[in-house]
Formats: sequence, C-alpha cells, structure tokens
Amino acid sequence: MCFQWANDLIKRFTCFDYALVKIGVFAFTLMLAKLWPEVLGLDWYWYGLVYLLVALYFIVKIIRKK
Repeated sequence: MCFQWANDLIKRFTCFDYALVKIGVFAFTLMLAKLWPEVLGLDWYWYGLVYLLVALYFIVKIIRKK
C-alpha cells in the first residue's frame, strides 16, 4: 500500500485527535464556502447525496471488515 506510513501514524491517534481532525475539516469547509459562495447555491439534495455516498462507503467497509 502506498500510504502505509499514514496508516501506521493513524494507529497512534486517540479519540481527541480524531475530534481535532473533524473540527479542522469542518473549519476548512466553512472557509471554502466563504471563499467560493457559488458552491452554496446547490440544491440541498446534492449535499445529501454526497453524504449518503460517503456514509455508505464507510458502513460497507465496517460491515465487511475481516
């Protein structure tokens, strides 16, 4: 795997680290929306579709974990 170093690093993360990553992604997304207001002009269902696709990916990955 080409990102083995990242996988090894992530194994050392705590719940606090994951929370900080989520806050960072949220803040970056808000900044992106502020700098590129046209992206907020999309209808609500496009955001819902993206959310469902990402959520389904992780649900399938969790269920199929061996």
